[in-house]
Amino acid sequence: MEPNKINKNEKIICLMNNWDIELEDDYSLVNGIIGYVEDFKIVNQELSLGTLDFKPDFLDETTADIIFDNTIFETNEFKYPFH
Repeated sequence: MEPNKINKNEKIICLMNNWDIELEDDYSLVNGIIGYVEDFKIVNQELSLGTLDFKPDFLDETTADIIFDNTIFETNEFKYPFH
């Protein structure tokens, strides 16, 4: 595993609230949810944006194509103020 890079099957923690992304059983993607990266891809290298498929550790279903700021994995800071 490369430092500061996201990897498939890696355990991650959501660091920001996004009430617009609904998970299984009417949960929202909010700060503190722990789960696993099922898949990911960088969709815009220049803007450092990607999408990932995320499976919370307490739910059965995976939520696909969540947009993420890849800068957090490169610099440990967010480039975009997603809320």
